[in-house]
Amino acid sequence: MAINKIQEFIRTGSVTDFVPEGPNHRFIDESFQVPFLIPGHTYTFISTNIRGNDGLPSLDDYVAGISKGKKPYIDNRPIFISLGQEGPFEIGLNLKVIPQGLRRTFIRTYLRAIMPILSNLTDSKGEFIEYPKRVRLPEMNPFGGINRNFIKSISQFAGIKFEFLVDKYNREEMRYLGLIDWPHVHKVGEVDYSRDPSIATRSQISDFLK
Repeated sequence: MAINKIQEFIRTGSVTDFVPEGPNHRFIDESFQVPFLIPGHTYTFISTNIRGNDGLPSLDDYVAGISKGKKPYIDNRPIFISLGQEGPFEIGLNLKVIPQGLRRTFIRTYLRAIMPILSNLTDSKGEFIEYPKRVRLPEMNPFGGINRNFIKSISQFAGIKFEFLVDKYNREEMRYLGLIDWPHVHKVGEVDYSRDPSIATRSQISDFLK
């Protein structure tokens, strides 16, 4: 039962029998394309404008306020929790640029917080109602509360400025936008993205989060 596996991950912090398809498995094969974003849900896409890290500031300069403007990392294939819209942009917390151990802790905290919502979206066998039916249910409405304020509240609890990892995404740049559905969300915490070539940085994100 899918809901039981998520509850097990919340308790133990590990995914039973998970074998990634290489260190940079991105769950593209386990996602399916969607026409729109729903707050609180996890998505991935491939940027239509592939960019490198030329001219980006270091994390130290960015955090110290010496360098302003662009963030010192670019992820051309993010995995992010949607936090709603901000003007013409979609905003989301990029999970891939969180170090693996901290990412696992964050996902457990996040899933624990929304477990009451998830429990209302399963059938009698504990499997999730299929997506096309699920999105029409009134039980989906509480996901609207998974927003920037929610991320700030978790940041305060953990002493980590997750807000730093909230990005703006231009919908026109999203190619193959796909939903990573609940049976796979907890697996994101098991993957090591440290060698992912789609992430361009001049400093380790973990330096900022120590």
